[in-house]
Amino acid sequence: GWVVAPVGVADALWGIHDYTTIAPGAVSDRLARIALSPDGRARLLARTQGIIRTNYPILRQWLQRRPGIFDHVAPEAGAIAFVRYRHDINSTALADRLRTEQSVLVVPGDHFHMDHHLRLGFGSHPDHLVGALGRIAELMDHLPAHAR
Repeated sequence: GWVVAPVGVADALWGIHDYTTIAPGAVSDRLARIALSPDGRARLLARTQGIIRTNYPILRQWLQRRPGIFDHVAPEAGAIAFVRYRHDINSTALADRLRTEQSVLVVPGDHFHMDHHLRLGFGSHPDHLVGALGRIAELMDHLPAHAR
């Protein structure tokens, strides 16, 4: 489960959780063993690689259609890209606007001490990725761009 609570309460609850939870539940443990078995691991890896091979070109092409606005380095592994943008808006403010105005979740770069960057996940279904990128563009295409 999960809880939303003030930091002190959350810390106390983690202590209780650690005290009362000695091991994962039997179902969770069994599913993890299946997933991490040699056959399961191979299937998961193949699935993940397929998602990345399909979705990264979608993201890359979307970024390339906006020259001078975005910069990024292709990720070496995984379905997450760290993208620099040239709009004059703080990354947390931009992430908040994307969430509230476009229903898109991104991670602001200033959470990593890298303002004017966004962490974008591209591991969803390709149609969802295209839709999310379109909603990001709807907001960002109307923001004034400034060279950074």
